[in-house]
Amino acid sequence: MLKFHCDENLTYEQTPLQIKWILFECWQRFPAIMKIERETEVRRQKWRMKVWDLLPDYKPQDTP
Repeated sequence: MLKFHCDENLTYEQTPLQIKWILFECWQRFPAIMKIERETEVRRQKWRMKVWDLLPDYKPQDTP
């Protein structure tokens, strides 16, 4: 049994199989999450370019 803490300061016990299953599910969702992140970054870049066209001295911050 492995123990880990969550945000609510509770300790949960997970078997290695349960942990592997949780990680497997995360890896299955990973491509969809990355696609959304890429689309978001493309939209941000488009907005930066629009602002830059209006304000030539605009310097975008690279904050996520």
